Order: sequence, then structure tokens, then C-alpha cells
Amino acid sequence: MRGVVVVDGVQWWTTAYAVAQLRVDRKLINQWVLRSRRAGHVAGAAPEDCPRCQSHPDGFPHVDPPVRRAGVYGYVGEQLLNAEAKTSEGIRGGVTRTGV
Repeated sequence: MRGVVVVDGVQWWTTAYAVAQLRVDRKLINQWVLRSRRAGHVAGAAPEDCPRCQSHPDGFPHVDPPVRRAGVYGYVGEQLLNAEAKTSEGIRGGVTRTGV
């Protein structure tokens, strides 16, 4: 898949790929990152190491800012799927979680 790199079993999505797959404006992705930060999530921390993830598992999902991994500057795909599911009342537009 173009726009996706798998590093250590984690899918990293480019912004262009995320926008196309989730059918959202790139500004919305930036808002998810800001909302996650405001909620108290620790950027770059694994869910088991993030105090907010541990104390509020049903709150707004953890969304890290984009980072460079294996030559791709992007986001953790699973985090974007979780944020989209939390903020959208509609269907995902065909985007599904896939095994890595």
C-alpha cells in the first residue's frame, strides 16, 4: 500500500494516505492531535505508559503528532482510526483495520 509503512508491527500512515482513507480534511487530523494533547495524553508513549490512557480508557483516544519512521513522515494508523471512530457518527467509508 502506498503511503503506509509497517515498523515493528505498527502501520504508519502519511497524511495524504490518512486523508484519502478516512475521507477527512487534514485540518481535522491536526485537531485530533491537539485534542489528544489537551486531554493529557503523553505524545510518543505507549498506551500502557500513558497516564491518561490508563486513567480514562473511554475518553478521547491517544493520537500522536506525526513522526518520521522508515522514510515516511506520518501518523500511527490505528490511532487515527480510533479518533475517527470516536468523532464520527457515520461509517468509516470502507476503512477497516487489517492485520499486520
